[in-house]
Amino acid sequence: MDTIPLELLAEGRACLRCGHVRLPGAAGPDWACPACGVVYAKAEAAALAESEARDAETEADRRLAQRTALDARADAAEDAAAARERPDRQRVHAVYLLTLLPFVVTQGLALAMALGMRRRLDETWLGDHLSWVLRTHLYLALSAVPALLLGLYALVNWTIFVVMRDASRLEPAFKGGTVVLGIVVFGGVLYLGRMAWGWWRLSRREAP
Repeated sequence: MDTIPLELLAEGRACLRCGHVRLPGAAGPDWACPACGVVYAKAEAAALAESEARDAETEADRRLAQRTALDARADAAEDAAAARERPDRQRVHAVYLLTLLPFVVTQGLALAMALGMRRRLDETWLGDHLSWVLRTHLYLALSAVPALLLGLYALVNWTIFVVMRDASRLEPAFKGGTVVLGIVVFGGVLYLGRMAWGWWRLSRREAP
């Protein structure tokens, strides 16, 4: 196969630096621009590298724009979800407040609200808070059972001591009352601690 002379390939070649088009019979080496002297291969390699860098920068900008758009959509969806759940979140706050008031009526109202909302909010983080409140009251009720029995035992022994002047009943009454007091203190600390923890987590919009 016949080869094409390099001087013919160089003819009509445009310089990527200065734009000069090589004419036939131009002075100087055929691998360099006769006007500015730049080597064609180096200029083309530099131009290719610059083009690839621009393409990479464009791709990086495109990906950044996509991530920004996705983050914006995620933030908008989170804000919309927060707006939808705000009324229920306020009701759960009310449940915590009512449970901490030392009145039977407020306690009953809190339990009624928790039971009424729990099924609708099941499988949500607000539903977890309602379950937390209900379980806390269950633990309190379970601790109240032995306290009531021991309190009754202590009361019976104290009554016998007062009525019949039986000194042997004084010690069981005292011991029973002491145990009851310990159960009450433990149950109260557990109850208040769980309520405070749950309410704090609710204020942070987190499950208990």
